[in-house]
Amino acid sequence: MSNQQTNETARPALKLVKSAGKHVMLNMIPGYPLVGAIKSIRDTTTPGVAVIADLAKRMPQKRTGKRARTWNQALMARPADALPLREIERLNTRAKQIFELAGFFGLCAALGSALSHNWTGLLSCGLFVLTCLMQMFKHELRLRQMEIGPRNPDQLLMSPGAFLRSKRFVQHLLNPRLEWK
Repeated sequence: MSNQQTNETARPALKLVKSAGKHVMLNMIPGYPLVGAIKSIRDTTTPGVAVIADLAKRMPQKRTGKRARTWNQALMARPADALPLREIERLNTRAKQIFELAGFFGLCAALGSALSHNWTGLLSCGLFVLTCLMQMFKHELRLRQMEIGPRNPDQLLMSPGAFLRSKRFVQHLLNPRLEWK
């Protein structure tokens, strides 16, 4: 009886060693650990995708087309407790100036990384400068809409594409708007 009990307890241990050996051997195949990581990502994200799909089905479709508005329509849609336009202009100007300064420092760091042949630093700083440029674009577009909108209240507000195609686009984008008041 004791011999049979020893075989029964040894067999699960033997199976454990075989499965561990198989796992180690599979991980020695180049690229196989990526297969496990991809399976894990798929298993983790599948329930989330299902939840998002369910929420999208339940949510009513509010936007069915372009959201182009005129200046008057935009002012009518503003809530009563919204910030004054002057304050919004000030906040956008300040944010643009901060991103311009951060982008300048990022550009200096990218130049230093390029001169020292630090390619990882150059990539990192380049992506940072690109992010700063996108934020500058966003804030300058808002400021341009707030400048041009009151002059032509019944025309559509400037779209990002129209802003990109406008004359002196780069000059407007890089203008720090340093008005002393």
